[in-house]
Amino acid sequence: MRKFYIIIPTLFLTAFVSTAQTFYFVKDIKPGIGSSNSGNLVGFNGAVIFSANDGAHGDELWKSDGTAAGTVMIKDIFPGSVSGSPAGMVYVNGTVYFMANDGTHGEELWKTDGTEAGTVLVKDINPGAAHGMISELKANNSTLYFTAHDGIHGEELWKTNGTEAGTVLVKDINPGSGNGNPQNLVVMNDVLFFSATDGIHSGYDLWKSTGTEAGTIMVKDIYPVVNNVVVESLVPANGTLFFAAGNPVSALWKSDGTEAGTVQVKNLIYPKELCVLNDTLYFQGKNSTEGAELWKSDGTNAGTVMLKDTRMGTASGNPNSFINIQNTLFFKTDEGNGYKLWISDGTVAGTRRVKDISPEYMTNINGMVYFSAWKGTGPFADRELWKSDGTAAGTVMVQSIANTGGSNPSDILLTSSKVFIVATDNTHGRELWMANLNTSVGGLPLTMVDFKGVLTGHDVVLKWKTLAEHNTSHFDIERSLNGNNFEKAVSVTAAGNSTITRQYQYTDAGVTLSGAPSVRYRLKMTDLDGKFTFSRIIAIYIGHAQSLIMLYPNPVSENTMLVIAARKKGNLTCSIIDQGGRTIQQRSIVINEGSNKVPVETEILTAGIYTISINGGEINEKLRFVKQ
Repeated sequence: MRKFYIIIPTLFLTAFVSTAQTFYFVKDIKPGIGSSNSGNLVGFNGAVIFSANDGAHGDELWKSDGTAAGTVMIKDIFPGSVSGSPAGMVYVNGTVYFMANDGTHGEELWKTDGTEAGTVLVKDINPGAAHGMISELKANNSTLYFTAHDGIHGEELWKTNGTEAGTVLVKDINPGSGNGNPQNLVVMNDVLFFSATDGIHSGYDLWKSTGTEAGTIMVKDIYPVVNNVVVESLVPANGTLFFAAGNPVSALWKSDGTEAGTVQVKNLIYPKELCVLNDTLYFQGKNSTEGAELWKSDGTNAGTVMLKDTRMGTASGNPNSFINIQNTLFFKTDEGNGYKLWISDGTVAGTRRVKDISPEYMTNINGMVYFSAWKGTGPFADRELWKSDGTAAGTVMVQSIANTGGSNPSDILLTSSKVFIVATDNTHGRELWMANLNTSVGGLPLTMVDFKGVLTGHDVVLKWKTLAEHNTSHFDIERSLNGNNFEKAVSVTAAGNSTITRQYQYTDAGVTLSGAPSVRYRLKMTDLDGKFTFSRIIAIYIGHAQSLIMLYPNPVSENTMLVIAARKKGNLTCSIIDQGGRTIQQRSIVINEGSNKVPVETEILTAGIYTISINGGEINEKLRFVKQ
């Protein structure tokens, strides 16, 4: 019989470690519960430039260094309450280019150096109030390429060096007023590749440009006898450009930039989500017998094969959101009960589910994937920020930002040593949050090593300890009687500045008189600049029947967690029992008075319904769970 190993962290478990990143609220740009809807984030000299609406000036251009004082509007592009709507930010050699409308020139190309005076219109491409229809911004060294409409030539390929004189039409691909509509812009070997239509050949074909009119040519008429051809999903890989083409898209192609070297790799049904890993192409593909699944290609017909059927049978897993992190492919795929986080090293055995969790906004942050995902089930549900190193144990929630529901983080961006996200904590709307990767407690100059609580009579005595503080203001003790909604109980003044161990204590009097079976606490730690972050949550049993025991998540994928809020220290026996009454795993554990977290290994269990039995002293509990 396999042993059932459970490890109990003590009540004095370290609350923060030097490698953790905790996010703190940067600034309430639109005061109150209203959202500034910060977005379009782009890194800029260790800070971030973004769009936001403060409720007075409309959606305008902002910047932030991660502090409240350093978060300011750069310029009210469309003066007054109307939005200038800056979007499509691209950083090029110390300058951020973007699209915006100042109310006089229509939507045109702008640039900023981070100052109001340096935020200017580059060129009124379509003169007057008409829109230049700027889109598809792509940098190649110091040149920015984009699609624009000047009112004469239709939507065509343009470039700029940041000056009005240097902002010019590269080529009128579809002569006259027709639209060449260049799109899918990518750079390979300092040459710009894209798809476009010249009005002569049917549909969209593969084009390239060196930045001159003569050097902007069609690479190949992909399907001369097929109408309305589409070329899309252009991805360079070690000197080879892969793309999908057809009507409908029905084949994987590759090109070396020459007509002769542009050839079909394999006939497939709608290859898409192309991504390169170790000079191998990975993508979502489909043939006539399987659903849309994970494929890979070495650029040959024989070497273009389905890697793994992530959803067995003819149903489609539809793998997508591919991201290359340290030569490991992270992605999500639909197993039939929703999308899950997967990884692949290019082998069948190495292509596997990481954890039963559905990721969104996956971003590479220093060799780990950060993403938004549901916390779990029951009281631990709702979307928060997670990270993963590609293992189940290393896939953890970074922080629970929202008091209730989820913070729904998005726009995850690494700039220098700072990670910015947009999220809500239910007190403020969707605003900017930040973590500093070089500090121990989310950018706060505070090192905390202990937070605990003990029931004494009708009171809960809370104690916490710091090793160092700098410019700390105060601690808010927040209490929850229902496990979801937190409210402030009291504020405790911090030391301010200290290089020695500081101990704090607060007695929450008369808690047992509330009638709640348990109470949860957390610390909101705030510095003199207004930045704040939260401690871990501790649970204290205050009922009169038995200790509080919870199991989450449930249903279970790989592993789950017991939370035991005990009235006193004791020995317990934990057993996992199947539906036939057989004991599958068993282990003796020791719990302490107060909050205990008990990891439970269930990965080896087959799918089905199980019971976990916890016995000892005053505790005699049985909880059912489902293993998926």
